[in-house]
Order: sequence, then structure tokens, then C-alpha cells
Amino acid sequence: MTNSLHPSVEQFKVFINQYPPLIKEIRREGRSWQEIYEKWALLGEEDAYWEKYKEQQTEKEGALLSQITNFFSDLDVEKVQKYIVQLQQMLQLFQGVLIDQEQEQKQNPEVRQRQNAFPFYRD
Repeated sequence: MTNSLHPSVEQFKVFINQYPPLIKEIRREGRSWQEIYEKWALLGEEDAYWEKYKEQQTEKEGALLSQITNFFSDLDVEKVQKYIVQLQQMLQLFQGVLIDQEQEQKQNPEVRQRQNAFPFYRD
């Protein structure tokens, strides 16, 4: 015996996944899936009732796109480049310290046992 769903239920699942705002509303308000399924079966997929959930989705996408555009338009490229150069310099300095310490440990193995450049306490 297989647990396959009725074809109309499969179609409803495909339909409902196209409307994330509707799914959120159902979960937020505690509405039943049966209620939405019956409405879908009676009204059909092309009914105007579903349009408000499409609009919510496109409005959110438009708002997000607007926020991203505003962020990049306000971005000062020169400052970003300056911060990147500073970060690169800091990483080079850190790398130099690590290389120096590694060379010192190779030359004098006792130093490695006595001191550690980054001592961490263990529990």
C-alpha cells in the first residue's frame, strides 16, 4: 500500500508553495489548511482572492531591492578601499609575526615549550 496523495491535494501543495505570504498568514493566525484547501477548490487558482498574496510578495521583493539599491548608492567606494588596504596591512603584519615565531621555534625548540605566542587557558 502506498501513501500517495490525491492528485488535487498534490496540485494544492504546488499552488500554496507559490504564495509564501499566505503560508505565513495561515501559521500566524492559526487557520486550518482545510479551510484554505476548500476555498482553493471552490474559487480556483485564478480567482481575485489570491491576488492580495501575490501583491504582498512583490511589494516585499520591491522593498528589499530598494533597500539594497539605497545601501549601494550611499556606499563610499573610497572609504571601502581604504578599509580593505588597512585590513590587508593588518593581515600582513599578523602573518609576519606568525612566520617570525615559527622560525624562532625551529631554531630553538626549548622556546616552543616555554612560551606560546597566544596562550589560552584550558579547562
